Amino acid sequence: MQQLWLQNLEWDDKLPENLDIWSGICKNLPFIEQIKIPRLVKCTGKIFDIQLHGFSDASKDGYGACIYLRSVNTFGNISVKLLCSKSRLAPVKQISIPRLELCGALLMGRLLKFVNPALCLTINKIYLWTDSTVVLSWISALPTKWKTFVANRVSEIKDLTEGCVWGHVSTDENPADLHSLRNDAFEL
Repeated sequence: MQQLWLQNLEWDDKLPENLDIWSGICKNLPFIEQIKIPRLVKCTGKIFDIQLHGFSDASKDGYGACIYLRSVNTFGNISVKLLCSKSRLAPVKQISIPRLELCGALLMGRLLKFVNPALCLTINKIYLWTDSTVVLSWISALPTKWKTFVANRVSEIKDLTEGCVWGHVSTDENPADLHSLRNDAFEL
């Protein structure tokens, strides 16, 4: 109903007084200062283990990756915090889901290259996760075995993620699932 009101407005027309959405935003704006976002991403106290965990995923609509920091202190307290994430829309020219999954893995490698040096921490181990067994098999083989599209990306992924441990994560447990822009990823 409100959209019909807005369609008949010109650029410099005064907005109607009874816009419920805008009124709600204005009413709740003072509460924004109550939102607290912790900036500390590792456990407090003496840390003895720090790991990075990267996740990637894709769908026909897009692909994405996210990086988490996992730290354990001497008391056994474990902290897992999201460090960063990135997503991309799928190209207009349609490509296969496995190729999009490979693009997601490459995006994760590039994100890792950006994040790791910026942390200024000693990382004990880096784990990279994908729900695509095809991508895992591509990465485990020599790039020369594949056609150009796959070979170029696998080669770059291997360079970016040297020394990292690759693993499989089920789609249901993959936090990068939200980045793949799937419509059903947002259903409750």
